[in-house]
Amino acid sequence: MLEHAPIVTVLGKRGSGKTFLTKNRIIPDLPLPVFILDSLSEYRGGVVYTSVDAWYNRLNTDERGCRRWIFRLTTDEQVELLFKAVWFVEGCSIVIEEADLFCSPNWINEPLKRLVSYGRHKDITMIFISRRAVGISRHITAQSDQIITFRQTEPRDIATLNQIDSSVDYSALGQYDYAVLGERLFC
Repeated sequence: MLEHAPIVTVLGKRGSGKTFLTKNRIIPDLPLPVFILDSLSEYRGGVVYTSVDAWYNRLNTDERGCRRWIFRLTTDEQVELLFKAVWFVEGCSIVIEEADLFCSPNWINEPLKRLVSYGRHKDITMIFISRRAVGISRHITAQSDQIITFRQTEPRDIATLNQIDSSVDYSALGQYDYAVLGERLFC
C-alpha cells in the first residue's frame, strides 16, 4: 500500500508499452476507487460512462459496489466536471490517458491544476500517461514523485528528462524497456 498519494507520469511513444504497464503493474496497486479517463477506449474491467452525470446518477443504485469507473468523455465540459468530481472523492485515484489532450506545455485545465497542486491533501493518487515529456504541462512533471519513461528519441524530450536525471541514456532503452526516475513506487 502507498504511504502517500503520489503523482506518477508514464511517458513513451505509441506502442512502447505505457498503457500495458499502467493496466497491469500500476492500476492493480492503486487506492480505490479508481477513475480512468479513457480517451481512446483502451480500458476494460470497470463500469463505462460517457458522462459524469450518468456516473453520479447511478452512484447510489446497483453499481454501489463498483470501485473502478471508466470515463469516455467527449467534451471539455465533461472532462472539467470529472476533475471537479474527483476533487470531492477523498482517498481515490485518477488515471489520465493521453494527458496531453487535457493540458499543454503552456496551459493546464484549472480543476486539473488544483488536483495536481493540492490533491495530496485529499489523498488523491494521480497517474498521467502521455507520449512526450514536452507535450504536457511542466506543472505535472515538476510535481511527479515518479516518472516512468520508455525509449525517447526526440532531442527536446531527452533534454527535459536530462534536467531530472542525466544518468540515463533515454535513446538507448530497448523496446518495452523503461527507466524509473524519482521514488520507486510502481515497477
